[in-house]
Amino acid sequence: MTRTTSKTLALAMALFALVGCGKPTFTDDRDGKTYATTTIGKQVWMAQNLDYDMDGGYCYDDDPANCAKYGRLYTRDAAMKACPEGWHLPTSEEWDELGKAIGEDGGTKLKSGKWNGTDEFGFAALPAGFRRNSGSSDRMGAVTFFLSATEGLVGGVASGLSYMLHSELATLNWVSIPNSEEDEAGSVRCVKDASESGGSRESEGADRRGPTFTDDRDGKTYATTMIGKQVWMAQNLDYDMDGGYCYKDDSVNCGKYGRLYTWPAAMEACPTGWHLPTHVEWNELQNALGENDGTKLKTASWGGTNEVGFHALPAGGRGSNGIFGGVGSYANFWTASEGRRGYAIARGLELDDAMLGGFGSGKYNAFSVRCVKD
Repeated sequence: MTRTTSKTLALAMALFALVGCGKPTFTDDRDGKTYATTTIGKQVWMAQNLDYDMDGGYCYDDDPANCAKYGRLYTRDAAMKACPEGWHLPTSEEWDELGKAIGEDGGTKLKSGKWNGTDEFGFAALPAGFRRNSGSSDRMGAVTFFLSATEGLVGGVASGLSYMLHSELATLNWVSIPNSEEDEAGSVRCVKDASESGGSRESEGADRRGPTFTDDRDGKTYATTMIGKQVWMAQNLDYDMDGGYCYKDDSVNCGKYGRLYTWPAAMEACPTGWHLPTHVEWNELQNALGENDGTKLKTASWGGTNEVGFHALPAGGRGSNGIFGGVGSYANFWTASEGRRGYAIARGLELDDAMLGGFGSGKYNAFSVRCVKD
């Protein structure tokens, strides 16, 4: 790594102080660097990428001038320890909360004016690029990846979630970095710790069962359940429409597991007053459940506790090639959120996993649908 000269360090300190002008600032006691901050919704974020020198932190192309301009690039392990006292690496839920606060075209609103953005929230994102697992730097001027503190199974692969801004996209998108690529490095934005938790979780034994709901379109009745502040159907949807299939084309399976829908069909499938939940709404469900969320959603017959009355069953899926598989092994649920490269985001439960995962999937695969009340 290139040695930092006193002149370069002075330039870095000047740049960090300059960007903070006109905004509240925070000084990191560990090295004296000052960062601008910005409030978005109910969260306080650093308005610059972190540049704390530590093992697992790198300057793009090993050039200190890039650290001064873009902040440092951190491996996931380093990022988990990088933020100063009183701040932390945001979880995917906190990134999703930011996404809700900034609304449509949120990526454009987060980007600096120097990166063809509007920067209306003072986040001042720049295209910092990233460092590959091989140690080479790439994509400066085109993309930036912000690491999160959240890990999960993505397509069955243990991965860390990151959030990406791209020169040609107006949105903030989540992407995954497999844990096997442990030395790949991205940017860090720290978020301020909450001073108080502000409430207590409902007792696990609380009765969240809701009334039944009848779909006027076909007269079918569904159980419902309240989880946190949301009301969910407690059975998979079974509304007959184009793009909806019974497992192995057997109506008995529709009666037991509900119907499997392509993503375009799923977007239209829920009855009036209900909708296909977004990725953020699934995260809200996870927040309400806490640890071992998957186990709490599964029925006892599938090795779960079903303590919130969700009644998840291993319904399997249908590939875009028309081949069915996975009954007894997994359950996948569509979300209303799209991922990169034209994929849509799904949430998944697996037989031997206690957690609810997330992954991107082709839109013409067919999965289960759980509707949430408007």
